[in-house]
Amino acid sequence: MALRPDGTLWTWGGNDGNLGDDLDSGIKVNGDYVELYRPFPGEVADVTLCAGQTISNAVAVAAGGDDYTVVVDAMGTVWAFGENTSGQLGIGVGGDDDQYDYPVPTPISGVTGFTNVVSVAAGFQHTLALCADGTVWAWGDNENGIDGGGYGQLGAGYLDGAVSTNSPVRSLITNGTVIVAIAAGNGFSLALDKTGLIWGWGGNGAGVIGATPTPNPDVYTNLPILVAGISNVIAIAAGDNHSVALTSDKRVWTFGDNSFGELGRNTGTLTYGPSPEPVSGLNNVVAIAGGLGFTLAVTSNGQVYAWGDNTYGELGTNTSAVASNNAPMLVAGISNAVWVSAPRSDDAVIQTNTAAGIYSGGVHSLVMTVDQGTNHYWGFGDNTYGQVGNVLDGGGTNLISQYSPAGPLQFCTRCQRNVQLGTNGSFTAQCNGTLYLYFNDEIGAFNDNSGSFTVTVNGVTTNVPALDPTGYGIGIAVGTVTNGGVYPYTASGSCFHSQSQFSGSDANGYTNGVPWDCSNFSIINITNAVCPTAQCFSLVGKIQ
Repeated sequence: MALRPDGTLWTWGGNDGNLGDDLDSGIKVNGDYVELYRPFPGEVADVTLCAGQTISNAVAVAAGGDDYTVVVDAMGTVWAFGENTSGQLGIGVGGDDDQYDYPVPTPISGVTGFTNVVSVAAGFQHTLALCADGTVWAWGDNENGIDGGGYGQLGAGYLDGAVSTNSPVRSLITNGTVIVAIAAGNGFSLALDKTGLIWGWGGNGAGVIGATPTPNPDVYTNLPILVAGISNVIAIAAGDNHSVALTSDKRVWTFGDNSFGELGRNTGTLTYGPSPEPVSGLNNVVAIAGGLGFTLAVTSNGQVYAWGDNTYGELGTNTSAVASNNAPMLVAGISNAVWVSAPRSDDAVIQTNTAAGIYSGGVHSLVMTVDQGTNHYWGFGDNTYGQVGNVLDGGGTNLISQYSPAGPLQFCTRCQRNVQLGTNGSFTAQCNGTLYLYFNDEIGAFNDNSGSFTVTVNGVTTNVPALDPTGYGIGIAVGTVTNGGVYPYTASGSCFHSQSQFSGSDANGYTNGVPWDCSNFSIINITNAVCPTAQCFSLVGKIQ
């Protein structure tokens, strides 16, 4: 996800609703179901037509490890979308089933005192928010942060036995402490106060919140404590299981897990380091990020350094040459860098305001450079779901890694991503571009690839198969549309519902193996409603 200077959000990569729309489709390739991931950045759907709400004037974004996204707008309101396994969205009902996913950005409201948010941080399944008054709020997974066990990464003390909460609660940092930055990892949280001290809470495996309490996977604190041994901190970042800090003298400090050398201490024998120590040989650092077993830093001369795990090329070099590295190494091919990120989930996160936040987790890296006043974005590392933003994955069967920086990323625009077609009607285009038609088949109902629609749009007739020829769900081009143009259409055809895992009837009441006349579905629906399985397809307009 990219936050542009005009406050609009752009997304790309894997999609469980965390891209801000519900076009998460599935097809069958080589006998296996795979999702349709689009490699190029695309504009977040205009949800005004979907739910009467839209994000405008966004100022901060963060992505979590369980495929969810949180956004802060200029009014200090927090919006959330994606998976909600443990209530990490702060809205609705949490649960493991897809029915608890929320693909449309929804604001968190109705919580007394939770106002004027200025930044957010997303961990694996918990979220932090920093308010303008210097207080920290948290919600989502608390891993039994109660008497008797667990992590307590919400920092709210005993929560009446609750293992999670889907509503923001205040983290109980010592009264009078003013927090200026936050970071969230896998089961732990960090906060930086205005005096340059770090607070930590949650699980302390490998010492991610410092030497006290004693590092141990079963040792935790559900109340914030000071991290000893470091001061004059100006920025913090959280990896999956290690912590990173930047001090006022522009040095990087690390503590926590060192399984892959992510602490940068130039030793192959250290498994973890609970006491903060500076990374030797690296000076004049201006930005930091922590990923899943690796660390990134930008120096004042615009160079990027990386260290730790390189299984997927997240250090910016071929893994066959460097499997991991326990000391900072220069990422070749990038100059004039000002910002780095290691997004935690399969989507990508970019923020143009370098002071607003750094994100944690994930096995791919993103860099922003500024060349003659123009921002450019570069990606490298795991690209299974197109999260690097330059190529598509190998049909769900081949893991593609981008070993060297790829970019600058080319942005394109998609619009009207939730128009559901029936037998006839018309729609008004909201951008210029090529009109594509394809089936919206989220759970792979057309596993035998049978069925099709004959569609006439603005007098031009096109046959749209259940599986488009590319195999990637890009769809069939049926002509160009112009912003503001009204386009009538008619559609008819049949589809064959044959999903092998069902016996008798499926959850929607369709009998296995019985043809359905799709033309009977005559509702044009531009809300966020989900069409009945195997009875509709989606209309997509896209500018490339």
